[in-house]
Amino acid sequence: MRSLFAAIVSVLCILPSVAMAREVKAGDQITLHFTLRLSEGRLVTTTRSSKPMTVTLGETALVPGLEEGILGMEEGESRTIVVPPEKGYGTHRKDKVLSVKRDSLPDQQLSPGMMLEGVDPETKKKVRTQVLQVKPDVVVLDFNHPMAGKELHFDVEVLSVGQPSAQS
Repeated sequence: MRSLFAAIVSVLCILPSVAMAREVKAGDQITLHFTLRLSEGRLVTTTRSSKPMTVTLGETALVPGLEEGILGMEEGESRTIVVPPEKGYGTHRKDKVLSVKRDSLPDQQLSPGMMLEGVDPETKKKVRTQVLQVKPDVVVLDFNHPMAGKELHFDVEVLSVGQPSAQS
């Protein structure tokens, strides 16, 4: 029996050490590169030309569909993840398109496509809105996220997987 044990140990010692790739699971801190494109192929953003992004899964730094697509990936793995609007920035909601009296907005030149920032008087949270239309007495504003209603195409490469640091 001793000789069998010694033989197994000696075989294990001569086998090359193989690093096991860690699989991404909820709560892991991951470092990744990604490129985001819209369904028609237009580039939105990428980390490829800068430093990679580090996030802890489950802390809402990523849209839900991207996070779901990353779960189960391994260090070094690349994947294209297609995120529907419902799991991205939501569907485009008509109730978030509002007509506002011109005199209730800052006295500045407004034009369609312009982004405005302000503070919601009820929630005290910062809000962004896009100017859709400018009329003499009324401005039509869209409070939807700019990516609402869009299918998102992420090319993702997981560079590392680890436990969240104590500072996270």
